[in-house]
Amino acid sequence: MNTIHLHRLISETFLEQASWLEQTSSTNTVAMELARRAAPLPALIGADQQLQGRGRKHHQWWAGSGALTFSILLRPAELGIRPQQWPLLSMATGLAICRALEAWLPGAQHHVKWPNDVYTNSRKICGILLESVPDCPGLLIAGIGVNVNNSLAIAPAALQLTATSMVDVAGNPFQRHAVLVSLLKQFAEELHALSRDERTVIQGCRERCSLTGRLLTVQDVKSQLTGMCLGIDDDGALRLMTESGPRRLFTGEIQRID
Repeated sequence: MNTIHLHRLISETFLEQASWLEQTSSTNTVAMELARRAAPLPALIGADQQLQGRGRKHHQWWAGSGALTFSILLRPAELGIRPQQWPLLSMATGLAICRALEAWLPGAQHHVKWPNDVYTNSRKICGILLESVPDCPGLLIAGIGVNVNNSLAIAPAALQLTATSMVDVAGNPFQRHAVLVSLLKQFAEELHALSRDERTVIQGCRERCSLTGRLLTVQDVKSQLTGMCLGIDDDGALRLMTESGPRRLFTGEIQRID
């Protein structure tokens, strides 16, 4: 398995601290613990194996050997990101992953699935989970899982038709450290872009939105809506045309019907 060089991560990216574990329950959980120790930020916690990696709505994230699974603990205000822009951070993260993958896999099609997934050739290649730290106001954790060298040929059968990895797309393995550095650099660029002009991040996601023009069912905490996706609005909301008229959504569990 490719080695992650911690000292190089710090010297080559915007990180102030980095650690890498052979195995852990969840890197987001470790980041939560680190947040309470007043650690230098931004800080990265990665692991070769996550036993209880999680996604949105308590879903579990599968990642075989060779994936990149890591969390970044940061204070958005230090990067010029205002509290009202926090809802856009998931989109900025997805856009960063998408743009990094475009450089590594130039012949493939990469899309952002609102609000927090990245798809390559219509299959999920990256999941994102952003969490605040309840007793540490102002801190945010970005949990990211990217399928790099973990071929989906060994994944659970249910995932083999819906997910992919970089090695499956390219047909050859990648140097994980180099991929991680490129992801972190692009992540920092998108965060700075968000602080300068959030419209550039929204437009980047709008151009890569995999849901536009699709018939969707969206389940949120209160109701279930069905309609045609009209794309991403200027404030990051998903626009949906339903039988009762247009609706704007900021969160929800999405399922494509078509």
